[in-house]
Amino acid sequence: ITVNDFLSASTSLVLSDDAQAVAQANSALEGVRTFFIIITAFVFGLAGLTFVTATFIVPQAASRLEEDTKRIKPGLWEEYEAKLLEGETMAQRPDLLQELGNIMQPLIIADFEESADAKGTSPVKKDKNIVDNGDQWSD
Repeated sequence: ITVNDFLSASTSLVLSDDAQAVAQANSALEGVRTFFIIITAFVFGLAGLTFVTATFIVPQAASRLEEDTKRIKPGLWEEYEAKLLEGETMAQRPDLLQELGNIMQPLIIADFEESADAKGTSPVKKDKNIVDNGDQWSD
């Protein structure tokens, strides 16, 4: 064994230890990188969902609530519009929209049930009891 062989072997051992350390560091950095990519994707997804909700869903819900409120309880919508500031819409004030929705929900449900009863297509048959006749499969 010559000195050159010894130096070559020791250098390759040092380089292989360094390479192993670099590989481990890269592996750890890949995990951190993946973590931040997932967090970034989650933030962008949440921002997109918020945008879609604010742009499409809330205005549509406000429009539907306006129709139902004006039909079932005239004057109530105008009362809530009077609470808005200059240039605001109900879609921009979710607190007022929620409050009005809480007031109108039982009225809208009652109106739906009345219209279903009037059509003869009640969503729930109140006079039918399957326990009395013993045959749960008959209508």
